[in-house]
Amino acid sequence: MLSTFVSYAAEAAPEHHIELPFSHWGFGGIALAVFAFMLGSLWSFRNTANKVPHTTEHAAGAHDHDTPHEGPGQH
Repeated sequence: MLSTFVSYAAEAAPEHHIELPFSHWGFGGIALAVFAFMLGSLWSFRNTANKVPHTTEHAAGAHDHDTPHEGPGQH
């Protein structure tokens, strides 16, 4: 009973066929171009951490690592 109802409902429903603006190769080409652009932008920032000069000055209020640290429970 249910299967016949589903088959009748499927036949009664109008078919709406939506045309895509271009072929499936076009969507793949767009996706490939987007990923290539993202890879290029990622690649352009390679090795930038080594180009930033590292400062040797300590920040204000920073503890010196050469001196022993007195924490809770240490006297």
